Amino acid sequence: MAAANGVGVSLPDLFDLSGRTALVTGASRGIGALAARALDDAGARVILCARDIGRLREAGQTLRNDPIAMRADLSDRQGVTSLLSDLAGYADHVDILINNAGTHAAGEAMELAPDVWDEVQNVNLRSAFLLARGLAPAMARRGWGKIVNMASVLGVVADVDASAYVASKAGLLGLTRALGTEWAGRGITVNALCPGWIDTDMVSDLRSRDSFDRRVLRRTPAGRWGRADDLTGALIFLSSHASDFMVGQTLIIDGGLTASW
Repeated sequence: MAAANGVGVSLPDLFDLSGRTALVTGASRGIGALAARALDDAGARVILCARDIGRLREAGQTLRNDPIAMRADLSDRQGVTSLLSDLAGYADHVDILINNAGTHAAGEAMELAPDVWDEVQNVNLRSAFLLARGLAPAMARRGWGKIVNMASVLGVVADVDASAYVASKAGLLGLTRALGTEWAGRGITVNALCPGWIDTDMVSDLRSRDSFDRRVLRRTPAGRWGRADDLTGALIFLSSHASDFMVGQTLIIDGGLTASW
């Protein structure tokens, strides 16, 4: 493993996560499952967390470094508390937190039920804060920790019928800046990864609509939907010594969508 402060680290060691333990939420499919595989490939032991324990175990079967599958409902505050408590029985510490769990509720703002709004905020934003707050003290005691918040281009720009999701992701970007600023002096970096339109199960219904598919292709200069593995390099960068001086920032991986008119 590389030196704790990253000083004198060779180029290969900058991205080496051997001996590290990572917690990935929403890890049963899509970007979360990809994140778990990428961290495992880089040498980390991965704790996979989501509601569906069956799918988590399937995802874990593809990993090599003694993965752990843990069921948790992050929409519920007690679910987050229970996860943090249960972690102690599986790993003596967590070095890397990937706040990937997310949900989306489409609906015109004037008709959106408050309970639906709350559900989106609780999963996408509150759970990220509670997990970061719960794991940060031990990271600070060890002098090293990485927190990566999985945001979205819809935290930077907006779309119709997506007010709850847009607000939650914009809030996550603000939380990234706030926690990054607060904890950088303790050896913890907090940054965000901001995907564009990535072809996963979560958006399969949207992609099946010809009009929406054409809109994404027209608005994305790269001329295609993103793939989950398009995020691998940025994810490992934010989870490793390579980003030790990067604080409160957002990496946007969107094929140029937000860079163009």
